Amino acid sequence: MKIPDTFMRARWVIGLVMLIALIVRIPGLGSFMTVDEEKWMVRSGLYWHKIFRDGDVGGAFVTTHPGATLTWLAGAGIFAQETRLGFDIDTSNLEYFRKAAVWPVMTAIVLLIGVSVWLLSRLFGRRVAWWSGLLLASEPYLAGMSQVAHVDMLLSMFMLVAVLAFLVNQIDGRIRWWIISGTAGGLAMATKLLPSLWLFVFMAIVLIWRVLAGERSWREAMRLWWFVLGMSVVVFYAAWPALWVKHGLDAYYQRDVVNIVTVDHGAGAKSAAGPASNGFYARTIVGRLTIFTWLVALGTILATARNIFETKLLARSIAREDIRLALKKSGMHVWAQSLLWLILYGVGFLAMISLAAKKSDRYALPALVLGPVLAGVGVGLAWLVIRKKWPEKKKVWKGVGGGLAVLIVWQALAWSPYAIAFNGPFKVRPMTQQGWGEGLDQVGAWLNRHPLADRLVIASWYPGVTRTYFKGTTMSLSSRDDDRVGYVVTYRNMYGREPDDVASNVLDEFRDKKPVYVVEIQGEPYAWVYEQLGLYYYPLHAGELVGDMEVGQVVQVDRDNWESIDIGMATFSGRNNNKEVILHVRENIDSQVDLRTVRVKAEDIADSDWHKFRFDPIEGSRGKKYFVSLTSPASVKGNAVTVKFVDRDIRAGEMVLRRRAFKDGETNRDFIRNGDMAYRL
Repeated sequence: MKIPDTFMRARWVIGLVMLIALIVRIPGLGSFMTVDEEKWMVRSGLYWHKIFRDGDVGGAFVTTHPGATLTWLAGAGIFAQETRLGFDIDTSNLEYFRKAAVWPVMTAIVLLIGVSVWLLSRLFGRRVAWWSGLLLASEPYLAGMSQVAHVDMLLSMFMLVAVLAFLVNQIDGRIRWWIISGTAGGLAMATKLLPSLWLFVFMAIVLIWRVLAGERSWREAMRLWWFVLGMSVVVFYAAWPALWVKHGLDAYYQRDVVNIVTVDHGAGAKSAAGPASNGFYARTIVGRLTIFTWLVALGTILATARNIFETKLLARSIAREDIRLALKKSGMHVWAQSLLWLILYGVGFLAMISLAAKKSDRYALPALVLGPVLAGVGVGLAWLVIRKKWPEKKKVWKGVGGGLAVLIVWQALAWSPYAIAFNGPFKVRPMTQQGWGEGLDQVGAWLNRHPLADRLVIASWYPGVTRTYFKGTTMSLSSRDDDRVGYVVTYRNMYGREPDDVASNVLDEFRDKKPVYVVEIQGEPYAWVYEQLGLYYYPLHAGELVGDMEVGQVVQVDRDNWESIDIGMATFSGRNNNKEVILHVRENIDSQVDLRTVRVKAEDIADSDWHKFRFDPIEGSRGKKYFVSLTSPASVKGNAVTVKFVDRDIRAGEMVLRRRAFKDGETNRDFIRNGDMAYRL
């Protein structure tokens, strides 16, 4: 039976695909962080510290996943960066280790893509290997998952290599494929043990079928299966040193199995519709793969199913003799079984993870990586038929193919640096699964430009991610009512949850408020920043408001029929003040004509608190600026209130602080000073 391509013949395809994979992944690499990476980066640093500093291989047991391949790769970059910087990684300095952690992971995935292309060339030829490899390198979501320090993309690629090598072995029985499959299988186990076990179930199914079909003996099948499994176990033990000294791991995994099968993805990911509802992973495929990939892959699946059902050999079902001969000449008569096994591998994996209550898009990655592979086969088949049907237009079709390749790569680059946020045009994925922390880096950068950034306190969803990029103090949303919290950050995946969920409660509180900053990714909002600067941020006071003194601020009104303003006041430790305080609303800073005037008693003003001044609504106020000021002509020292302010410009508009009467020709414009009066609309 013909084996289509050797490594040497396919090396240019392999090299080009790997180059494209790098081009797609390098832009923006390490510029953002997802929520789980905080744990994995710290774990990876600890992993290397335990083994190489402390000589404690048992310390490599940082989690039961086990995540050993990730901690080796990310830990290597982190360990080198620690040596260069002179300090160790911890949750307070993750920004300094982002690129160091993700570069080795990304590089390993690119290498695995190259190995997959080589194996695909052995199964289906260079043309299919090229298209499958191009799509595998350029699918936005797959590229995005390659840019983070996490286990799921590594797991998916190790499993893909193991399956492809196993299938190559079915048509070329040399032991090298056993070794490659066993090595990749062991590394998959060392990455994420429980889902990787599907590999060995799948291999057993294939071998049993081949025995029943008379293509292998039971002895040969058992020898191959035990060899691959045994080698995988050896590699697993070699890759995870904790196994050398750690005992009782079965108890940990029994607990994990029960947790995964019975517990939803945490209360934080529970949506009103429920992520465990039927069709979750079908929606993941439609939402996470590009339309081109999943449609062509679906066509390949349907064609394979039809032809396998009819004849069991794809080439024999083609009625036209010229096409049938072309298929046979190209070696495509061996494609059908390999395609069928790849389809069953993906479908079986999705069926397995669908049984668990714990669900997430990324759990489907071992099946999602088959989308580009199957789509590549579909494009290869289409190309073969087109070339045979219209041989005189070969150059035209080559141009079309080249243009298609450029568009595929462009689409991935267009999502940079947030390819991980890719979502297809069909709104089928639940909001609870949209967003993993991407975009919060922009929130941090925006807040760092705030005049009070050095003393600013915020409350944020995914506080660990925001804290990495924001230089001030970050609390969780449970602290949003703290007087020190000046901004609240909400996030996309907070939406769509059950009404009694804490995220839903927070969103209800801010439903009628307008955000001061919104982060958008590809036109979709991902993070909202709401201002709630309290009196904590206005530590100064203007002095006793007496005589001709006036304190004011130019304010920008964002609504029609404006009818109130809160101003931060103080009474000097609850002193009994009893004079009248007057609020003036004027058209501009130079005017002395009041549009609205409000008089209040000083005794009604609370110390160090907001006081609400109400007045008749002003029609057409939206988008306009007004000058608002306070005076108290009857007040004297010892019997007066004061106004809180800050000496930095943190609000729109200018502050006026006038301590004497006007001289000829003067207006309040002559008394503008740095800072802002404490007010809120």
